[in-house]
This record gives sequence, structure tokens and C-alpha cells, in this order.
Amino acid sequence: MKPAQENLLDDSSGPIELPPSTGAKISVVGDGKGVVPELDVWLVSVADVHLPCAAGVDHLLDAFYVELLGMQRLDGNKQSTELAHIFRTDNFCLILEIMDRPVEHERIRPTMIGLPSVPQLERKLIEREINFERVTNLTRGQDYLLIMDPAGNYVGVVHHQPL
Repeated sequence: MKPAQENLLDDSSGPIELPPSTGAKISVVGDGKGVVPELDVWLVSVADVHLPCAAGVDHLLDAFYVELLGMQRLDGNKQSTELAHIFRTDNFCLILEIMDRPVEHERIRPTMIGLPSVPQLERKLIEREINFERVTNLTRGQDYLLIMDPAGNYVGVVHHQPL
């Protein structure tokens, strides 16, 4: 038999010393208390989505993703915002990677986004005179609005009701 080990939680040995910081910066999302506010917009995906983006369309992206679709823009440090625009949804992030060369879109399949009120978005698109296409499938509930974002990526918007 092994001898009984001493109590590992005994703090009589003094304070625990931590190694020096590596300098990594941690961004806190939300109100700084670890609570992330829920958003009414979802990415229909299993992970973060990365899309290409040309430089110089920052204000257009904010108007499209934040004001129109209701995503939250994540502001990181200056270096990360020079490399990508990051928009948070309720479940994942949409990361638009800034390219310094002409953007070639390798795929034409839309990035699907879920909203609780597609008719409300349709009214906003008409008011702002943004072109969109209503795509109707044979299966009920598979209809969506097809829009092109300011970076030239296709976005499909479907009805999504959170559980």
C-alpha cells in the first residue's frame, strides 16, 4: 500500500506564483463581466465562416452587417482589424479577410444567415434600394433571400426561430 498523500489543498506553503505574462492580449466580448449578449442573427454553419474582402469597404460592411442584418462588430487590436473584419452572430463569427489584391471568389454558394423576421429585412432592402433575389425551393421552408454583400460575397437569409 502507498502511504497517504498530504492534503494537496494545504495553503500553508504560501501564495502560488504564476509565470510572467507572455504579452498575449485577451479581448472580452460583451459587457466585460463574461456575459455575452444574445443576438437575433445566426450563421447557419458549424464553425466560424471566413470570406474574402477587398480593402476600403469598411463603412459599407458596417452598414450591411451591423445596421441591416443586426450582427455585432468585434473590434480587436489595430493589427487584427487591418487583417480582417469580424462580425459576431449569436452562434459564430463571420470573418471577412482583407485582401490587398483583387478578390477572386472561389465559391458562389451563399453564406446562410438566419433572422427571426425575413419580411422585415425584405422591407429594409426595398427601402434602401438594395438588389436581392427571392429563391424558392421545392421543399417547404427552404426559401431564402439572396443578397450580395459590399465585398461581393453572396449571402442567403433564411427564417430562423431560436429555441
